[in-house]
Amino acid sequence: MGTRSAEETYTSSRNAEAAEVSATKEYDPLADGPALAKFFSVSPATVRSWAHRGQLEKRGTDERGRNLYSVAEAQALAEKAGWKVT
Repeated sequence: MGTRSAEETYTSSRNAEAAEVSATKEYDPLADGPALAKFFSVSPATVRSWAHRGQLEKRGTDERGRNLYSVAEAQALAEKAGWKVT
């Protein structure tokens, strides 16, 4: 086995943290901001605003360094805002 770089170790650690957070609840898929925006038909700025205001908690990062958020939390925010979510 080869040695892992510091970046690989950090990424692996962050992915493990995200998995732990997800495993503490029922299965709760994670998605990045642009994917959530597309899914809920809002702008990416709306998702960033939710996160900036503390309404949407960051659950980890993906391999490209993008923040990952709980789809269920985003759905709850959308429903609270009165948006029809299917």
